[in-house]
Amino acid sequence: MKKYICILLLVSCAFAICIAQETGILKLPNQDDVQIINSTLLRNRYPAITVRQGIPVRWIINAPPGSINSCNNRMVIREYGVNYTFKQGDNVIEFTPQKAGRFTYSCWMGMIRSTITVTVD
Repeated sequence: MKKYICILLLVSCAFAICIAQETGILKLPNQDDVQIINSTLLRNRYPAITVRQGIPVRWIINAPPGSINSCNNRMVIREYGVNYTFKQGDNVIEFTPQKAGRFTYSCWMGMIRSTITVTVD
């Protein structure tokens, strides 16, 4: 009996979520609401990424044990006002690219550099 009640509740909840989305009461995030970028921090370089203009970016950079050093421990993205100090594990950097182009970012010393390419589409 408990099994059937659980299934009924699950189906009812799914139906309610669909109705709420269709009526505009509930808006669940989709790929057009935020761009999720996943990267891994390396000791001697930062990744180049490509994102779309006007859509918020959630950049998750994993820093495995031993990947953080005295140079790469702090990343500076001047275009977006980001000055981020890494910790071991997942690091989340969020920004919204407002204009298209190619933007350079670097470590705090300016020695490790990479780019963020922002496309219109």
